[in-house]
Amino acid sequence: MGYIMHLFGELIDRQTWTDSGSVSERMLRSYLLHFSCVNGHPACVSKATQLFNKWKESDGNMSLPTDVSPAVFAVGARTEEGWDFLFEKYRKCLYTSLKSQMESALSRSPLAHKLKWMMEQSLEGSVMKTQDLPYVVTSVGRNPKGYKQAWDFLKTNWDLLVNKFGLGSYSIAHMVTGVTSQYSTREMLEEV
Repeated sequence: MGYIMHLFGELIDRQTWTDSGSVSERMLRSYLLHFSCVNGHPACVSKATQLFNKWKESDGNMSLPTDVSPAVFAVGARTEEGWDFLFEKYRKCLYTSLKSQMESALSRSPLAHKLKWMMEQSLEGSVMKTQDLPYVVTSVGRNPKGYKQAWDFLKTNWDLLVNKFGLGSYSIAHMVTGVTSQYSTREMLEEV
């Protein structure tokens, strides 16, 4: 990861935390800032933390630039307090695209107990929608802190999931392939 950060470091540092520029510049900004924050680039994490704290102080009423929201939410979801605040905003959010960004940040948090809780709540369906379960499980499965938990969740709840979604369903296939796509050893493959 260090090599990639070195390679793109100057470009990352030149990014603004706004929504200005052409469509391609805005997409590049969004991807670069999210990537650099998730991978711990100090300047990025500092700015995202600052924006998250301001957003939190405004009780989520401050408008964040759309391009930088994924990075800001990802950094905010790293702490217990930030995760809880973001989850409350997720529950009350009416905008699908914003809600999706929040859900993504929540499911990629390093807080393992929150990842497990999120999958359980999605399965139960009262706090989070069951229709979001395949996305939540695959997102947790792509998280370095959660891929093992996502696989354990699938194995533990297999019968329930098959009853809920159907054995040949897209949802089951999406969860299994999404979670196991990170597997790289023969031992992991044999578990499948």
